[in-house]
Amino acid sequence: MFSARVRDVASSDTDSQDAGTPADSGSALTHFNFQHKAFAAPGARFALDRNSREPAYYVTLGDLTGTVEIAALKREFRIADDSADGKLITLAIQGLGYVPDVRPGDSIPTELIDGSASWSIGEKHTRIAQQRLQAYLLSWVTSEKLTVTDANDIEALLQKPESREKLKQGFREAAVTLGHEPDDTEKVIVQLEVLAREMAYIEALRDRVAKARQVIKKLVAIGPSYGNDRLGKQELDRVQHLATRGVGQLNELLSKADTQCSEIIAALKSVSRQIHEIRLRRDALYGLLLEWKDTRADFEGFATSRTSRTDRAVNSLYRFLAPRFTSGQSMVNRRR
Repeated sequence: MFSARVRDVASSDTDSQDAGTPADSGSALTHFNFQHKAFAAPGARFALDRNSREPAYYVTLGDLTGTVEIAALKREFRIADDSADGKLITLAIQGLGYVPDVRPGDSIPTELIDGSASWSIGEKHTRIAQQRLQAYLLSWVTSEKLTVTDANDIEALLQKPESREKLKQGFREAAVTLGHEPDDTEKVIVQLEVLAREMAYIEALRDRVAKARQVIKKLVAIGPSYGNDRLGKQELDRVQHLATRGVGQLNELLSKADTQCSEIIAALKSVSRQIHEIRLRRDALYGLLLEWKDTRADFEGFATSRTSRTDRAVNSLYRFLAPRFTSGQSMVNRRR
């Protein structure tokens, strides 16, 4: 879906200077190379408003930052929706689901080109993903429900001698189930590694969700320091409730991503489809965490008692969450 949109821009045939000159249909589109001179303004960038999360175009005016609504930008500079620049604006807005801002000349996020992630992960995340998938295979071959979910517990489980023997059996039986010879376990290993490379991004996002959970713990920790401030306590309780709902949605997305490969044999039988589904869940979770980024930063080094800084952070968190939940609106649904 996204790659088709990129191809649309690359094959644009508009010839209006105001709308952007034609894109070269013979070359791969990899950067936000806008044509109109409006995009050469100092500090030019597309970004989401922190509170409304609506996309806008920003420029630097001396010591000030000017904001232009997207519709007004197109109207003022006569940028047609079907022009090269118009389509790049659409891509830029979509790209804000993967990067904090988009500036003229930036690389187009690879999520919009071939579906791969534009952000990096650590080797530990790949290792954890491989071990989690092996644990699913162990569960399948033993017909025993996997009762551990923590990465350290899974590693300890796989290191047990009896688990190692069962896992060897699991690879052999999986090979047969997938239509190979019992000793042809290499094909199973290769498919498992392909899935692990994708699931590794989910493991990396798990760490970020854990940091969002810490926000709730810090809100609870400062509660006693409010003393007899009844109104302040009520406001804090309200923010805690909203934060619990917000983190709950992160947990829900993470849980759905975890179950994507839990039926390991079914996953190995449909690797391409699984990759597509994993990437959809990865992008949904990453985009939601991107919205939480500034809020989590507010709580870094957060004191365990009430201070002027904690008051500012709590107020900021309320402004972030209230529009998303007080009307019963889901942050996930709002992003669709």
